[in-house]
Amino acid sequence: MNHLLHEFEHEQYGISFPPMGVRAEMLREAALICKSMWTKKRTTFEGKHYRLKDALCEPKPVQSPSIPLWVGGMGERRTLRVVAEVADGWNTFLMPEEEYRHKLEVLAGHCKDFGRDPGDIRKQLGISVILGETEAQAEDRAKERAATTRIDEDQLGGRFLAATPERCAEVLRPFRDLGVGDFLMLARGDVGRGSHRGVGRHGHHRRRGVPRAGRGRGGAGSRGSLLAAGALLLRVNPLRPLFRKPQTVR
Repeated sequence: MNHLLHEFEHEQYGISFPPMGVRAEMLREAALICKSMWTKKRTTFEGKHYRLKDALCEPKPVQSPSIPLWVGGMGERRTLRVVAEVADGWNTFLMPEEEYRHKLEVLAGHCKDFGRDPGDIRKQLGISVILGETEAQAEDRAKERAATTRIDEDQLGGRFLAATPERCAEVLRPFRDLGVGDFLMLARGDVGRGSHRGVGRHGHHRRRGVPRAGRGRGGAGSRGSLLAAGALLLRVNPLRPLFRKPQTVR
């Protein structure tokens, strides 16, 4: 769940697109409602944007352990506070390491307000990749992507990581050390399929390239695994449960 970003998506379907602050409020209320309806027989909720009375959700999702609720975004004042209050997982996009460290500090501060351990919230980073067996092949694929999408190569470079699988693992390693549990690798079109194949062929190397998770914020350690499903998910500590006991809904 997130507060959404693109106004044109709402215009396509005739859905209103309120200001960011309002959308953040709606996100919080929706997350609280989902948590309640997934775990309680009936839900009554009186919010600023949503109101439910004895609402029923049947059949219920798996209960023990419960399904996780993920919240995506990076807004420090609103979104990360919703993550701290109600989320089981936090998804955001790859950013400079120091910026990510700061986001973790902000999240920890919000968690303290709600009496939560930030280590209980699974972390996930989305990264757009164009991979090649060599740096030259990756650069050629990036140029191909730029030509087919009519995006300036410099602009594309700011949105995609064009590299070998080994270099990609090197870039991600510091974030793994900061407690990231999943890297969601986004690759699109013909170039994307090549990137997926490259990651698949180098899976064993990548598991060695990203160190094992230690105990603490990253959770219990184990070897990583590659799971392909449209995008490709590199899970660096797969044995840490994605499903967990229900959180208390405030």
